[in-house]
Amino acid sequence: MRKGTEAAVMIGLTALDQVFKAVTAHKRIELIPGVLRLNYTENRGFSMGLFDGAVSVALVLSLLVFIGLVLALARLPRDSRFRLPLLCMCAGALGNLIDRIFLGYVRDMIELLFVRFYIFNIADMCVTLGAAACAVILFFPERGRRA
Repeated sequence: MRKGTEAAVMIGLTALDQVFKAVTAHKRIELIPGVLRLNYTENRGFSMGLFDGAVSVALVLSLLVFIGLVLALARLPRDSRFRLPLLCMCAGALGNLIDRIFLGYVRDMIELLFVRFYIFNIADMCVTLGAAACAVILFFPERGRRA
């Protein structure tokens, strides 16, 4: 993937997250009864409620995670299968970092009703799916392919 394409992917995912957060702010809408609801919340902690209320700790941790992901991405060869998953993780980290810097909290709104789980956002999905893709690549490498 070329650098311009990579930048477009990261900017596009981050923009999608920010626009979705803005459009769904302060809304509670059941999209699929018993399955999926938009339920706006403000997360003043870190992932899954860690450091709840410790806004500055969450901000510093978010910044460190984002910097670490960008550095990892910069060190990867251009043909690495880890580039797209890391781009997704960078976009997700950036989306939540933007919220923390400008609002002091992260806007969450996607709630699964069929399981008791935390409310999350598109940035969280990018981080989770990117990490899952990295795990699949690690545990199921293709022969002869460069990691």
